[in-house]
Amino acid sequence: MKKQYKSLLILTLTAMIWGLAFVAQLVGSNHVEAFTFNAARFTIGGLSLIPVILIFERQKSDDKNMKITMLSGIAAGVILFTAS
Repeated sequence: MKKQYKSLLILTLTAMIWGLAFVAQLVGSNHVEAFTFNAARFTIGGLSLIPVILIFERQKSDDKNMKITMLSGIAAGVILFTAS
């Protein structure tokens, strides 16, 4: 697949996921309170990033880098969750 078509396909997929997220947020907000909804969103997001972090950090095989990455990610997540 040519690079241009691959980029266009990925961009279209991203736009579709983003658009469907608005519908999910609207439906979800009708059933639970805002704090619970955000807690569920951030928990799912954080859990889905763990395998990605492990795969990319395993290639470097440096335990100090892994610890810094995990702590930085947790700190950024807590700040973003608090801001939400």
